[in-house]
Amino acid sequence: MHVRVFLTAALLSSFLTLAISPWLLAYTDRIAAIVNKEVITLSELKEEVRDEHIRMKARYSGEQLRQRMANKEFDVLNALIEERLQLQEAQAKGFTVTDDEVDQALVQSNPQGELDPAAEAELAKQIRKRMLLERIRAFEVQRIVTISDSEISQYYKEHQQQFMISRLYRLRQILFVANSEEERIHKQSQSRSVSRRLQTGESFRELALQYSAGPEAGDGGKLGLVHHSELLAPIAEALLSMKPGEMSTPIETTLGFHIIALDETIPQSPKPLEEVEAQIKARLFKERSEQVFQRWLADLKQKAFIQIKYSPLANS
Repeated sequence: MHVRVFLTAALLSSFLTLAISPWLLAYTDRIAAIVNKEVITLSELKEEVRDEHIRMKARYSGEQLRQRMANKEFDVLNALIEERLQLQEAQAKGFTVTDDEVDQALVQSNPQGELDPAAEAELAKQIRKRMLLERIRAFEVQRIVTISDSEISQYYKEHQQQFMISRLYRLRQILFVANSEEERIHKQSQSRSVSRRLQTGESFRELALQYSAGPEAGDGGKLGLVHHSELLAPIAEALLSMKPGEMSTPIETTLGFHIIALDETIPQSPKPLEEVEAQIKARLFKERSEQVFQRWLADLKQKAFIQIKYSPLANS
């Protein structure tokens, strides 16, 4: 008789533990939110914001810290609710991740096997969750997003300024490097002297070979084609007012003094559509996917039972 009573009590205890353990844990831990039939505990929320809390404590204190932490907890709690809804939808639609898939990803994430068993188990859990989220999002969002050739062409026409090749210059240079203030005074005087000689018709090539400290001196100072965006600011500014065939007076930069000869200007022009087509398609796909994702997520929220039991802003 005593044995039967003991067994019955043990079975009842086991049943109750299995049936209510998540809720019992949440009760002792505090429930942050209920999402359909699942709970998000306060400890889950605190764990998610733990690292951010440490960073904030190093920068803020008092009321400012409390307010920032409350805002962070509010954002993270909403993110956890949205994540839980997506995982529930994945489960409802029969999406799974096999142990083999998790193991393969685990090897890639931890090739040296340096994690302890507890850390490895947590990483495996996170990997499984991430893969489930990727699969349900691919099914609900990415598979229905398409970008047509006409949309790509239209975007290219309307946003051509985003795909411009900066103005190009074909340049030659005589560079006078100054490494000290004393040397700067000397090089400034020397560059002015060479500039005057150029104005009288002396050969740019010969003077570059004789005076230039630039690596292109051996080729008569030829820099070749240079993008406007690649030039030092004082040189770029000077070239805006120069015409092909003209030479500058000495231009001072952080390197020293430059005499620039402008041989050709190639105006700014758009890159061909073929060069940027893949970039535009990826951009449009990302934008469209985000729009579809937000609509899908809003629909999940509308259909779900969501009860927020913990208000970070009220408890700050």
